[in-house]
Formats: sequence, C-alpha cells, structure tokens
Amino acid sequence: MDLIKEPGHVNNRFSVGNPATGQQSTRFGAKWPNDVQDELVNLIEAAGLTLDAEDQTQLLQAVRALSSQGGIRFSLPGLMAAANPAGGLRILAKAGAIKEVACKLDGAGASADVTIYNAGSAVHTFTGLDSAGAAASSGLANTTVADLADITIGVANLSGSPANLRGYVIIG
Repeated sequence: MDLIKEPGHVNNRFSVGNPATGQQSTRFGAKWPNDVQDELVNLIEAAGLTLDAEDQTQLLQAVRALSSQGGIRFSLPGLMAAANPAGGLRILAKAGAIKEVACKLDGAGASADVTIYNAGSAVHTFTGLDSAGAAASSGLANTTVADLADITIGVANLSGSPANLRGYVIIG
C-alpha cells in the first residue's frame, strides 16, 4: 500500500482543489483504490471470513477476531534461509493453542518447503509452497503453546527467485 500520489494531491492527501489558487482537485487513478481494496480484503480473509457484499461489518469483525486471537504476523525478506530448517525466524508467543497458520511466498517461480515449529516440534509443513498463492491450515498437531514459547519458521528446498515469505500464526 502507498500514499496517494495522483495529480492534484497535496502532501499525499486528497484535495478538493482551489480554483482561486490554481490548485487542482486530486485525480483518481486505479492504483491507490485497488491497493486499499486489496489490503482490506486481505484483512477480512485473514480472519477466516468470506467476502459478502451485503455485510458491511466484515472489517470490524476481522479486526476483532484477529486482535482477540493473538495473531502473530511474520515476514522474512530475502527468506533468510538457514541450514537449520527450524532456524529461519524465532517468535516469542503467549500461552494458548495454535489455531491456524498461513504463508505466502513472493518471487518469480519461487518454491520452498516451509515448516512452523512450536518449541522445536513441527506444527505444520507447507510442502512445495509457491508464489502462485497463499496457503493456510488449521486442525494442527503440537498446538499447545507455553507462555513465551518459541515459535519458529523454517525454510528448506528453495528454488526459483524467492524474494519474501510472509504469513501469520493465530494463537488463541
């Protein structure tokens, strides 16, 4: 997402314009509203909701659901691939149970195996995760998380041109 940069913006803010000073009103291009729509859809879908044109409370539901579930977001720029498959990224988690994990791999032709670990035990492995789409899983093993436990994300079998791995772990 980015700030508005279309012609007529004032300090990256929308303007109604001012004919007396020659300031144009902000022209609307497609990029910025599409970026905002994509961000909102990502939030709603991350909460497990299905888009519904008749329900104008979905964003509120998603924020409430994700904030109460203890969601942990992660991003591995450049993937930081480590020889130790459980050593890619460590996150300290609050006590609870892992309810869902999701990952998305960015990069041209990128593919990798991504494993989420809870205190060293595998919770779920996304085998052959590729840049074509995101993957999510629930109904997981090893889900009880002790307070301040290590949640680790390991990356193995990289191919293509991986640029970034992002996702979330929901603990409730």
